[in-house]
Amino acid sequence: MSGIFETAFNLRTSDFDCRKKLLPGAVLDIFQEVAGLHSEALGVGLKDMQKNELMWVLVKVRYKVLKEPKLHQKVLVKTWPLPPDRISYRREYEILDEEGNTLILGSSEWVTVHSTRRRIMPAKPIYNISQEQFCLALCFEEKGTKLKPFETQGDGFEICPRYCDIDLNGHVNNTKYANFVMDALSPERTIKAFQIDYHKEVFAGCDLKIHTTSCEDYTIALGKNSLGENMFTCKLEWE
Repeated sequence: MSGIFETAFNLRTSDFDCRKKLLPGAVLDIFQEVAGLHSEALGVGLKDMQKNELMWVLVKVRYKVLKEPKLHQKVLVKTWPLPPDRISYRREYEILDEEGNTLILGSSEWVTVHSTRRRIMPAKPIYNISQEQFCLALCFEEKGTKLKPFETQGDGFEICPRYCDIDLNGHVNNTKYANFVMDALSPERTIKAFQIDYHKEVFAGCDLKIHTTSCEDYTIALGKNSLGENMFTCKLEWE
């Protein structure tokens, strides 16, 4: 199908937790990798963006598990961008097994940010494809809801991002937030859907406190910095 990029991955031992469940951070890492590879092919990869003092910044990502991936399984990953709107760029993902059965569906929302001014730039048709070449398929028909912060109580789970959490843009990589949440929860339930909204950049040495609130079938985690600012919100839906 026009506009779709696909590549194969072998799921590694480190992609799974102690219960042999695929970690959210691993899912986001796969999304990030295929998005980067496709962006390079479209002429809007890291080096291309740097030439224009721009960088891609993820503002929201979510996925739904249709079938649990297995340890060391070989999977096919597909991704495609949608035409940009006023300020953001949406990108979809699909992870399939070797028989073509869908395991995970995902969707993400990105903005372009000026690399020195740290300002969001208006979205424009920067992809090296025409409007007719876009794949317009949506992994989720319903529009993703914005996660709302909640009133926190107690001290929360403390964490301080360090060197290994920082990416090429100089801030905490989007995949690491998922690790922070999993460390805060140490869940014993299986995740059927996952979403993170990124509110503000987090840098190395920024003390975070992760607060959680739970209902019967979902948990919401809120990351705050030492000033009490909301840095990210995450929702995990349980089987």
